[in-house]
Amino acid sequence: MVTNQAKLLAATDIILAGAFGLILPILPIFLIDRISGATLLTIALSYSIFLTAKAFFGWVFGLFLTHGDYISRIKSGLFFGSLLITATPIAYLYATNIGHIFLAQILLGLGFAFMKTSWMHLTHQTIEEFFHETLLHIHGFILTFCLAIAAALGGFISYNYGYETLLYTMTSLGLLATILSIIFSFSKDKKPAKRKTTKRKSRAS
Repeated sequence: MVTNQAKLLAATDIILAGAFGLILPILPIFLIDRISGATLLTIALSYSIFLTAKAFFGWVFGLFLTHGDYISRIKSGLFFGSLLITATPIAYLYATNIGHIFLAQILLGLGFAFMKTSWMHLTHQTIEEFFHETLLHIHGFILTFCLAIAAALGGFISYNYGYETLLYTMTSLGLLATILSIIFSFSKDKKPAKRKTTKRKSRAS
């Protein structure tokens, strides 16, 4: 059974991934066009910084979850991760040198570390074990399809309307995902009602 909480989690992940799918194929071109000091080496280094930050902070946050209020920390990780990811396009927009981009990539890695670590824990809690693997596979197919659309759409927006429109679109999608993470924190799935069994009394003959 796919609960409302599971739908909110899936939507949050797809929207955030789609938001960055808009710029991912053209990020090197964006950096070379807009940022002074951007070269193939520094662009490759920015990708490396993002992946390193995501792995490191994901590991640290995973250890952090083992202490204190577990559920509260997971939900906070989903919210703050979405918020940090949403702030990254604004950092791209106002960056003037490659150092700013490096800081933005650390911010992005931190956001995805919080969000994805929380997301994986929450999916185990909100999806029944019997359906968990199947639904994750379906989610993966949908996510890949959405990323394919986002890549083409990102190129279309930047080519016709410019980078600023693209970055504001990414920010809007990020805000939508952040709102969904807030709704998730306050939502509760209703437990299925138990069927009442009626006992028939045997009539005395």
